[in-house]
Amino acid sequence: MIEDFGTTALPYILARLRSEHPLFELTIETGLGPDLLQRLEAGSVDLVLSKRVAGRNQGTALCRQKLVWVGQPGVFEAGHDIVPLVLYPFPSTLREIILRTLREHGLRWSIRFESASIASLRAAVQRASEWLHSGSA
Repeated sequence: MIEDFGTTALPYILARLRSEHPLFELTIETGLGPDLLQRLEAGSVDLVLSKRVAGRNQGTALCRQKLVWVGQPGVFEAGHDIVPLVLYPFPSTLREIILRTLREHGLRWSIRFESASIASLRAAVQRASEWLHSGSA
């Protein structure tokens, strides 16, 4: 599963599995969605929980989520030259969506922090006000 689900859905999934199937054995790995999908195609995993771009026919959709933008006040207003970003590294479905959307709207961006760890990304966003305006990562 992608790491995002490990911090949100995993506790629920594990509790339900344990309750309904107490003898069931499960090994869970986290990673980036496209990497996990390649492993599924190669047959090295049995199931992948990931995100996908709307309209793609990979797997079965279990739910839909709306992408929301979180940023410093004024970051998307006219006159703001560059949108500072905190992103997962390539390959990442969310990264693909974010960068495509910025290109479609003619916005320039700068990747200020990149990590495969959701804990690191959250920490970067929480500390963004301290370093995003300084111009260094």
